[in-house]
Amino acid sequence: WRMSVLLAIQLLSTFLLSWADRVQTVNRGRTGGTRQYHRWQLVSRMLMVEHQELCRTSGSRWYYDAMQNVESLTIDGYWHTFVVAQDCFALCLAMFAALLFFVGVGGAKVNSTALVAVMSMILVLPPSAIWIRWRRDRIWDMLMQRMQGEERWINTFTWLVHAVHGLYSFGPRERAWLEQRWLQESKLFVSKHVIARDMVNDSVWINRWLSTLSYLIVMYTGALLLIDHERKSMEGFKAANYVLLLKLSWDFQRYMTRLVTNITYMQKASVSIVRVKELLDVNVKQKMRLGITVSVPHTEFTDRIELHEVEYLLPSGHRGLASMAPLQMLPYASVIVPFQSLVLVRGAPMRVRATFLALVAQVVRPSKGTVLMPAAAWAVMLPEVPIGCPGVTVLEAFQIATMAPELALRLARALGLEPSDAIGLLSPGQLQAITLVRTMMRNPTVLVLMRPFSLMEPAMRRQLQWLLRAWQVGGAQRIADWLSDHPGTAQGTRTSSHTLVVTSEDMEGAGPAHASDVYLDLGPLLRSDVSSRSPTASVSPSAVSPSAAWESTSEVWAV
Repeated sequence: WRMSVLLAIQLLSTFLLSWADRVQTVNRGRTGGTRQYHRWQLVSRMLMVEHQELCRTSGSRWYYDAMQNVESLTIDGYWHTFVVAQDCFALCLAMFAALLFFVGVGGAKVNSTALVAVMSMILVLPPSAIWIRWRRDRIWDMLMQRMQGEERWINTFTWLVHAVHGLYSFGPRERAWLEQRWLQESKLFVSKHVIARDMVNDSVWINRWLSTLSYLIVMYTGALLLIDHERKSMEGFKAANYVLLLKLSWDFQRYMTRLVTNITYMQKASVSIVRVKELLDVNVKQKMRLGITVSVPHTEFTDRIELHEVEYLLPSGHRGLASMAPLQMLPYASVIVPFQSLVLVRGAPMRVRATFLALVAQVVRPSKGTVLMPAAAWAVMLPEVPIGCPGVTVLEAFQIATMAPELALRLARALGLEPSDAIGLLSPGQLQAITLVRTMMRNPTVLVLMRPFSLMEPAMRRQLQWLLRAWQVGGAQRIADWLSDHPGTAQGTRTSSHTLVVTSEDMEGAGPAHASDVYLDLGPLLRSDVSSRSPTASVSPSAVSPSAAWESTSEVWAV
């Protein structure tokens, strides 16, 4: 009956191995779906994160975690968890079989041999666990450094791939520098990879040496007992018993080695899980909160944006905020940006004005002070460098902004663009124009712009200035009317319906000023040590309204 039990256990072990191989093969497709689900989680979170929080991490971090860490998470994490559970069950079966085989076998020597065999098998566990625990922090640190090194060369390579159509502008020295940079990053990654790999392999090999030592102890004690029984012609322990004892010990050590190996590899998955979790836990912008209210949760007014004693300091590790500078308003200073106006900002360095515009558009939050906006208002700010949707045509780019196909076609032709042209092949100025028009057609309450025409040709610049005037007067519907009329009709006398906040230089040559235009001078409102870091931007008198227009709208700011 003992042989029957051992045979059943062996068949069960073989079935488990066969089933595990089948699950591993079948689940490759399923883990592919799991990987894509986690990548979708990262993409969804990145699209919803506030700009200030998003700037704390680099784009390469999101890319690397989505490609590499999600892969490690699903393979080294999910799959090896199943394998560890399987190995634990197999270890219990092996120990039970060893105990069962020697129970009832007569003789003190046989029982002592069984005890030595079982103890040598079990005592492998504590040293292996202690070794893994002792090396855990060091392995964790090296795996993190390895991932950071790999992230660097992947970032450089992906940049080269995306900039492949502009590489002709690089000379031999620049190309050699790029190649040397990639080689240095690759060399750093390889050095960290070798150390991390060796440390992981050391943990595996320590367990293999311990398992081999345990197997030799069982082999030695069993051989002594078998020789003693054969010499004395004693019953109870035969050659078949010895072979089964070795088989049980070998199976136990094999499963033990697999268990430790999988636990070691799961450390890689744990590092990946932590890195992915850090990105998924980035502060998400609440969809229902459209206004930033630092000290006052609600606003009673509906016709303006207010900034009171605002101070903004660049956070540490501010990736993506290099175009901004610290901003500090004077004590008791306030700024009121009225709605349904063209607000031209001047009187401060360009980077300080960029910070002010970002605060108005809720792109960043103030370090101190209060920025109040009505809950029903919707502010949008465009980056200086245009961003286009990947893999779409000009016509599709307009339709993404919920434009009707006919209107999208008319807009593309009005801008002098071929509707079937790919976005990736357009010039930066054309891409800047498409981004600006798409944003206007979304009809935000407040449109904040920082150098929106910096990359455009003069003719397209004038055309977009007229379009901005038309949008500020009558919104997206006014632009649709402008397409069917002459450009000059956009300067009609109808009441303004939208708010446009832009630096004063960008509207030079846009035609005569409207009565609703507001000129906001930030110089008197800022601390001198901030506003004097660079020369104050000057505004040409021909591009702004007379001083009487400013006096008529003096309520725009008050100290």
